[in-house]
Amino acid sequence: MRVDQLFAVVRAKWPVEIEITDSELFAAGGFCSWNLVRLEEAAEAEASNESFLIQAAIWPFHQSLTGLARSQFKRGAKVVRTTDVSIDDFIRFLMECFEEPCWSEERDAFGRSNPGLYANRDAS
Repeated sequence: MRVDQLFAVVRAKWPVEIEITDSELFAAGGFCSWNLVRLEEAAEAEASNESFLIQAAIWPFHQSLTGLARSQFKRGAKVVRTTDVSIDDFIRFLMECFEEPCWSEERDAFGRSNPGLYANRDAS
């Protein structure tokens, strides 16, 4: 599966607009929105019968969405939109996830479908 397809499939597991008024900022840059946490858990449950690649991509999307929510919450936003999540952030978090040995098969299969991603990552 190409990365743009994976991104679209995973993004569709979240509502387009998510309320973040329950968010909290913590010392040293910490951030939490329990609403985002609940939605991530729901997305994981929904993906439990899907491919391991899709399952593996839920957490990186959540990380990207949480980073966006944090910056928008700091500016006073009350909602975050999944359509504003950057595919580049998603790819960065996905590549970090794939560094874990337990995802080696998914990483290899994903690499075969997206050879340019690994070449670009190795060059940077």
